Amino acid sequence: MCQRVETIHLTALRTEAGLLATLLHIYKHSGIRGAYTGYVAQLMRECPGNVVYFGSYSASRSLMADRMNETCVAGPIPVRA
Repeated sequence: MCQRVETIHLTALRTEAGLLATLLHIYKHSGIRGAYTGYVAQLMRECPGNVVYFGSYSASRSLMADRMNETCVAGPIPVRA
């Protein structure tokens, strides 16, 4: 029940005040640790997605490079980072 009331209060604060007022409110009520509330949950959401995204990107890039070597006479196009 307390979490719901706090969420409703922060939602009302967000619509009426700006970023600085919201940050001051969080700091006043939760301290510096309040800025990191939900950080672990966000990491648990982001890490698997990034593994899939970058893993599939790397796999498709190497697969495409292999196919380019087979079909192109001139060879692969150099990519500068």
